[in-house]
Amino acid sequence: MTSNPLTRTACSLVTLVALSSCSELLGPSPQLGTYALAKLNGQPAPFILSDDHFSAGNRIVVEQVADSIRVESDTSLVRGHATRTSFYAPDGTLHDSGTTTWSSTASYHVSGTRMTIVYPRRFLGDSVPPETLSVAAGNLIMGHRMVGGWCETGPPLECPTPPRLLEFTYQRR
Repeated sequence: MTSNPLTRTACSLVTLVALSSCSELLGPSPQLGTYALAKLNGQPAPFILSDDHFSAGNRIVVEQVADSIRVESDTSLVRGHATRTSFYAPDGTLHDSGTTTWSSTASYHVSGTRMTIVYPRRFLGDSVPPETLSVAAGNLIMGHRMVGGWCETGPPLECPTPPRLLEFTYQRR
């Protein structure tokens, strides 16, 4: 049986197009390692989530002091973050400060550029809803989160920072 060079070329071209289409469908995938928060709304640290100034002179600042995603395999990761809240008196002195931390193992899957993180169900307390992020080339993972500020009861109720959508960019270390 003789092989026609034109047929061989056409078959190679079809195979190349099929492989190219598959890689486009798969998109970039996260590499093993730790991705740390590198930018918040395109800006480097400090990562201020809210900075609320109240009419009585009080001020409350919330800062994301740590935020990371550690990819451990093709399906599992560890997610964690720490947030510091600082309360300032009307004269500007620091009145009180506290840090809250959270971490969890999770499973994840990637479809195209979408990365979905699914946290395990807990027996006690609230379950953590799934998180959807975007995987980008260049060892970047990006996500959006709705963040609000603090409110002071009144009268009147005072909420200087309205809820807004922030973009979190994580860079592989």
